[in-house]
Amino acid sequence: MEKNKIRVGSFKTSILDNKPLFLEIECTTKLDITIGENVSSKIIILSCNDYDINIKLLNGSKLLINSLNKNNNVNSNITLMENSMITYNHSVLNSDNSINSFNINHIDNSSISYLNNNGVNNSNGKLFFSINGIIPKELKNITCNQSSKII
Repeated sequence: MEKNKIRVGSFKTSILDNKPLFLEIECTTKLDITIGENVSSKIIILSCNDYDINIKLLNGSKLLINSLNKNNNVNSNITLMENSMITYNHSVLNSDNSINSFNINHIDNSSISYLNNNGVNNSNGKLFFSINGIIPKELKNITCNQSSKII
């Protein structure tokens, strides 16, 4: 598994094979990730720092993301092309204030998204999940599911 320690303000990559990617985010940053056509891959994210993540899944691609976060803000924008699929498992341990926003844009037919948010809120912290599934009415065969739990 390729491991990347992100110590800069931006990180951009394209995943063109089925190798998993491990990202350890060590500063506030912006991530831009494109998943190539017909590629099936995994990303693991570990962070205690704020980050924005933009992901584009090209036709026929599949992505599994497992992110583990602590006391940070996450802003995710995901774009799904035809026959693409994402499963995003987002976990937060919070004792401060944490805002986690997700925009899932289905822009072509037969795309699938599963978003699973899980949070543990300690002390007097405030934990927010904001989720938007965007599906133009002319599209067909779209699945857009989400579940959120805060303990």
